[in-house]
Amino acid sequence: MTHSRTTRNMLVSVAFALATMVFAVDASAELPIYFDLHGYYRARGVWTMNLFDAEAPHAYGYSWALPYEDPNHTYYLTMRARLQPEIRIGESLKILSTMDVLDNVVWGDNENIAATPFFAGDPSTTQPDGTVVDAFKVRRVWAEWTTMLGLLRVGRQPSHWGMGLLANSGDGFDDDFGDNNGGSTYDRIIFATRPIDLVKGIAEKASGRTFPGPEEYPWIFAIGFDKLVESSQERYYSNFPCTDEDPSNDSGCDEYAEGSSFLSPNTESGYRQNPIWLSDRGDDVNELILVSVFKKEGWQVSKKHEMDLTVGVYAVHRWQRETDSDAWIVDGYLNWKFRGFFLQAEGYKIMGTSKAIAPKGDLKDSFDCSYSELIDDGWAHADESSCKAANISGYAIRAGYEHSFLKFTWENGMATGDPDLLDPVYTGRQLHPDHNVGLVLYKIVMPQLTREAYANNSNYAPLWAEGGVYNSVYIFPRVKLVPTEMVDFRFGVLAAWADRAGGNTTLPLLDDEVHDTAITMGDTDDDGQMDSWRDKGLINSDRALGIEIDAAAHLHFLEEHIDISLEFGWLHAHRRLQQAMLSSYSPEELNANPAIAQRLSNIYTVQLRTAFIW
Repeated sequence: MTHSRTTRNMLVSVAFALATMVFAVDASAELPIYFDLHGYYRARGVWTMNLFDAEAPHAYGYSWALPYEDPNHTYYLTMRARLQPEIRIGESLKILSTMDVLDNVVWGDNENIAATPFFAGDPSTTQPDGTVVDAFKVRRVWAEWTTMLGLLRVGRQPSHWGMGLLANSGDGFDDDFGDNNGGSTYDRIIFATRPIDLVKGIAEKASGRTFPGPEEYPWIFAIGFDKLVESSQERYYSNFPCTDEDPSNDSGCDEYAEGSSFLSPNTESGYRQNPIWLSDRGDDVNELILVSVFKKEGWQVSKKHEMDLTVGVYAVHRWQRETDSDAWIVDGYLNWKFRGFFLQAEGYKIMGTSKAIAPKGDLKDSFDCSYSELIDDGWAHADESSCKAANISGYAIRAGYEHSFLKFTWENGMATGDPDLLDPVYTGRQLHPDHNVGLVLYKIVMPQLTREAYANNSNYAPLWAEGGVYNSVYIFPRVKLVPTEMVDFRFGVLAAWADRAGGNTTLPLLDDEVHDTAITMGDTDDDGQMDSWRDKGLINSDRALGIEIDAAAHLHFLEEHIDISLEFGWLHAHRRLQQAMLSSYSPEELNANPAIAQRLSNIYTVQLRTAFIW
């Protein structure tokens, strides 16, 4: 542990040293200053049929009928204006920012802020998931400085790597279907350089000689530091409540606090003593980033042909002392293009330990967070410790052929799920929501099912699906036809299978009786009586979730400054997904009204987007 901390501190020091280097500049030179503005405004209409059940739209733990006319047909509009101003000072310095106006808000008086809604005229700023956002938000501001040693980026900035499975900037319109709505943003200091060029340049300058070789070598190395969480000045939120029984043994309390005066007893929040908040590092979350990339575009592999090749590794170390959290992420990426053929692949592995993964426990236990012990013998400590080991994987592969009028893509990917959220090994994490796969299953159905499944416990809110590939393996072949510069057509077929069984979203599998007691016991019809999934016929060995068909037509005007798209998606749920949506019903109810199963097993969406891009 001491060696690891020493190494980590040394790498942090190196990152800061690189970030604060002073480069010689001519102060007397008058540098030109340029201003540019990029961005877009988009509006999207979404019409969805059969997502909700008019008879009984269930959330687990609740059951009621909505008194509305027809909730089977859901229709709403959203919008966003994104402004990306850029200031350039000379050739080497840029100040960039990202600002969102009415970020993905729903049109209309959706917070009922008017006393009489019929006469409303001042809409709120609520997103489709119910989140209220600021009407104007400066999302990012950062500086980029190109120096003789490399590129330095400092500030609140986007993060993107590879295909965007783990870190996705969420910028632009880069998917065949759907929109980007989030994006990865970090308070970051990062320095990137070409090590061979750097050494060569120093050697040439020192010797006065010119060494043979290419002008730029294709190897890039970067080191960075992210500050993710800092202690709060006014209010402190702890994952673990303090007690007044024996504060000296309550490691959930801050080490600088004096007993239970720091947090109110038996609560999860309290007021921090203001003088210490910047000094306290107990709940800070930090991470180090290391990137190594081989990137060569226009590689002349023969007299007539060029090839593009990018191969790289992105490594992250994240830690937090208060919750004994220590995690490593390794993410590999490949991008190859040759004569119209292409291959993209990204895969990541997340490993580590933490006492912060829901459902949250008690830090007072004495069990040591040992990754190997939790992986090998975790069940022995399942009832006595809140410590969990993370063992998470995800990947996506794309291969195909692209021509001026045709692009064919075959995509296969996976995000691991978690069969039991209470066991000591956490294995579930969705792919980034801005890695858009289809229009219905992952963007509409999975978010709704997970909100219903975890509606009773706010600790599980971070486990909701947010539009990314969730607990499944999928294939997604698709084709794009471009008959003219003004129009293109897109068609895709998505098929998905559950990765892990269990939980309320995919239901148990027949071979998961050891890890999922819901097979034998569970209140499946919300009547207060414990029932059996097996008795109700709700388990099987089939992992298939369903088949989805997507289609879209895009129109481009004014040199692609205006983009209008009409998109359609239809999901036919397979037995496993059908049961997840129908599990609150008894066989007698379904037999008496077969239309319920038919309707909830076939979900449609039609979406129209208009975007003005500058």
